[in-house]
Amino acid sequence: MPPIDEGRYYTSQWDDMWGFVLDSPGSVFDGQGGGTYLIAAADWNGDVPAGIARVIRSESRFAGGLFRTGADGPDDLPAVEAIQSGYKLIPLHEYRGQPTPPAAERIGWIPFVSGDETTIEVFKYVNFMLTYTIPNELDKPACSHRKIAAYRCMCMDFRTSNSRTQR
Repeated sequence: MPPIDEGRYYTSQWDDMWGFVLDSPGSVFDGQGGGTYLIAAADWNGDVPAGIARVIRSESRFAGGLFRTGADGPDDLPAVEAIQSGYKLIPLHEYRGQPTPPAAERIGWIPFVSGDETTIEVFKYVNFMLTYTIPNELDKPACSHRKIAAYRCMCMDFRTSNSRTQR
């Protein structure tokens, strides 16, 4: 995060796949001086390099960032753009000045079928993504199988059923 002018709001909100807000570095928690933060999975055990303000840990292998920069009207947009150009995502090996590591194993993504998200088919995507989570110690008993079972059920529309069925 780049340093910014006094009184301006900015944040870099980081969420895991559960939708949990992991941290929000920026003016509210850290002031206006900027900083460098390390985003890591909960089970990452590497050495934290010098210059890192803090490690933000995620219970999933994927984390998403949402960056906000306060603007005081249209005339302020050039200053906002200058601040935003200072937001950087830097791979850890590059930050450390090390060679690029071997590429990670390719993910065999499940092709998305529009409409599945409103049917029981959504659970094939949920189960696929659960393999990229790291269960919290408190959740381990519930996550022991790391899959969610879903059963088809008969649903009744009471608006169209007869009065005997409605009782």
